[in-house]
Amino acid sequence: MRRVSESEYEGMVRDGEVLARNDDGGITVRCADGTYLKVFRRPRVFSSARLRPLSRRFVSAAERLKRFGIASVEVLECIRVPHLRMDAVRYRGLPGASLSARLNDAAADPVTRAAWLQEFARFIARLHANGVYFRGLRFDNVIANEEWFGLIDVAAARFRRGRLSPRLRARNVHHFLRYEADRAIVQEIGAAVFLRWYLEAAFLPRGDAQRFLRRLRRSEPAMADDVDMVLGEQT
Repeated sequence: MRRVSESEYEGMVRDGEVLARNDDGGITVRCADGTYLKVFRRPRVFSSARLRPLSRRFVSAAERLKRFGIASVEVLECIRVPHLRMDAVRYRGLPGASLSARLNDAAADPVTRAAWLQEFARFIARLHANGVYFRGLRFDNVIANEEWFGLIDVAAARFRRGRLSPRLRARNVHHFLRYEADRAIVQEIGAAVFLRWYLEAAFLPRGDAQRFLRRLRRSEPAMADDVDMVLGEQT
């Protein structure tokens, strides 16, 4: 991990665009040279995050996703910023636009919008089949083009051996639905439609599909009617 001085750090972020700010002081910057800098606050007390910092988790996750054939960012270097008590990762982003932007561009074309959402449901199923539990799952963190979907902000990715259990699948979908803007888009086409697309791509045994839906129903009572509709089809 390369250590940078205060002046070197200021030079890196000067004239850059701050894309996101975290509550803990971390930021994501698009630098003037077109690369990205994601800055993580280092914990002050001893914890697992001190043993395996978020910057290293970011690098490891990007590498593991690529081994699964899932597009992710190209990490250029890890950086330590002592004067800020922060670590950072400098990386190249993915070509394309966020799925959020794609869906907003397609707002006047319901067919195109539905096609993007169907591919997203299949993409979630693919992540889960590879044991990827991505807490950052939301439209803004998915880069989409006509050939593939990819992930950014990958420090939030966790990896399990084998396929995710129905419990973790339901929890991950629940995390995604917490974002009101994303949830509203899913509800436009109908949660039942979205869940059918997911299950068609997931190829779950009937019992696992039922357990997934029941778990999701408990965490998403507002969608109970839609979940029950799909659950009835699985009996």
